[in-house]
Amino acid sequence: MFFLGLELDLSQIKANWKVTIPVACSSIIFPVSIGCGVAIWFHELNDGISTSKAAFILFIASGFGFSAFPVLATLLNSMNMLDEPIGIQTISLAAVEDIVSNSSCLSTLPIVVLTPD
Repeated sequence: MFFLGLELDLSQIKANWKVTIPVACSSIIFPVSIGCGVAIWFHELNDGISTSKAAFILFIASGFGFSAFPVLATLLNSMNMLDEPIGIQTISLAAVEDIVSNSSCLSTLPIVVLTPD
């Protein structure tokens, strides 16, 4: 992954930011929203869960929001598509989504840990 990052041309990624940011945000918001809905439904189905509802919803929703960035990057690299416009856009979207998903999970971790049962 480190060497793949070295191969990426950041100027091409920066040139497409007007498309990348809205699409990346929507590709985070929709799966996390669906994850929240599924988590609420699962929590209502299982009345005997000993964890808090907020912690359960955050855990399930974050699972829906993550991408498989290393897998995508490896596939694009092996198919020599990283320099193509579709490869640049795809890896840009995945990078933004991965950064936002990881930072949101790290920021919600204290909430989950400190929430009483």
